[in-house]
Amino acid sequence: MTASPSLTATDSPTTTSTPTAAAGACGSVFGAPGTPVAPAGAEHVFNYSAGVSTSHIAAAPYSLPADGLVTSLSAVFPITTPSPLISGEVRLALYSDASGSPGSLLAEATPVPFVNGQAVYTALVPPTNLAAGTYWLAAQGAGTGVLVNSGGMAWCDMFLGLYSQSGRGVDETWTYGPFPSSLAPTSSTGYTYQLWANYCPDTPSPTPTP
Repeated sequence: MTASPSLTATDSPTTTSTPTAAAGACGSVFGAPGTPVAPAGAEHVFNYSAGVSTSHIAAAPYSLPADGLVTSLSAVFPITTPSPLISGEVRLALYSDASGSPGSLLAEATPVPFVNGQAVYTALVPPTNLAAGTYWLAAQGAGTGVLVNSGGMAWCDMFLGLYSQSGRGVDETWTYGPFPSSLAPTSSTGYTYQLWANYCPDTPSPTPTP
């Protein structure tokens, strides 16, 4: 790949979009790659109870070690409870960092359907050039489920996997749909989520031989 112009990492790194590329074409990732079983629990991003749906955006910061082209985003949604969802959908997004908090929306993935029994989801984003630095990956979900009475309440949940219970994750109450241009977290979760970005590192151009 031809080297992108030199970029300087700032609180809101420069980003541009280019023609389509395959998801995970180069095999490099940044974030917290997960396995189908969350090692440290899970965090609900969608809840349906008493006839009312509530959704959340969960996000956490991750370090991109080198300039590169992001082609897709991935997440682990290990379980639903207390029963499988009838139908559902997953949305993923990439935000800049603003002095340790989520900044502006840089890329939003194409929504993908939730499939019972499937844990790892990967969704394409418009290929986006990023400078090395810190970025926030975000996820949300929605669905309908077979409600199960538990403690007098009929409910079901969709969960996002946790990579660690230590981290700087945040949560924003949100009506499921396109991601906002900037996040305004309503609470700090202190988690690291099983979210990661798939990217192609920039390859420096060879120095011409005199």
